[in-house]
Amino acid sequence: MLGASLITDDIITGSAGALPTQEVKFAFGAVTEATSNDSASWTRSIPSATGPAVPAGVTLDALPSPAATGLTLNLYTSTAANATPAATLNLNTFQFGFHKAVGWPPSPSTLWT
Repeated sequence: MLGASLITDDIITGSAGALPTQEVKFAFGAVTEATSNDSASWTRSIPSATGPAVPAGVTLDALPSPAATGLTLNLYTSTAANATPAATLNLNTFQFGFHKAVGWPPSPSTLWT
């Protein structure tokens, strides 16, 4: 769930014969992520670990097991063309990140009027 949020960018791209893609960017002051087992929140303007509440009466299913991606990270100890990896790591995770936009946070009167 996002607290007060603004769409900061909406870009549609594509070429002849290809399906279009749409990229939407948001600026938000607070966020809560919830699963069937737990939730975590963050408010950027304070900063604190609080955020919008999960709506009452919402029941979330358990998360499914991660799907096999078929992607691996091979770590080598040699630069030889025929070298075998010293270790191979299966990639099945990701990291969600953000950066502070210039001029963020806007004044409260801008977000909550």
